[in-house]
Amino acid sequence: MSQGNRFGSLSAGMIVRGSVPPQVLFGPGAAIPAAAPPPVASAPVVVAPVVVAAVPPAKPAAVAAMRKTVTFRVEPAQHLRLRVACAVQGRSAQAVLVEALTDYLDGLACCEAASP
Repeated sequence: MSQGNRFGSLSAGMIVRGSVPPQVLFGPGAAIPAAAPPPVASAPVVVAPVVVAAVPPAKPAAVAAMRKTVTFRVEPAQHLRLRVACAVQGRSAQAVLVEALTDYLDGLACCEAASP
């Protein structure tokens, strides 16, 4: 009979929320941080006005509902390369793949670009 995985998984969210004790992250000898000291009263702080840039309007729900989902499988090496490329470029995988698909389809004579 196999024992399986003796260790649980930690998500980034668990670590950020602080729900993981330091002993789990840094070993049995890790010190538990003390509570933060109470805030010290200080002189009032003057804050300069903040300029807020205009935010483009969100896409209507009808446009989002018209999108279709496509799922495909890739080799682990391709997936890793995609993740690294996205991290380096600061783009989402969806943005990279949609651009690549659009470029590919625009190069085919049989697939005319659809007008929006």
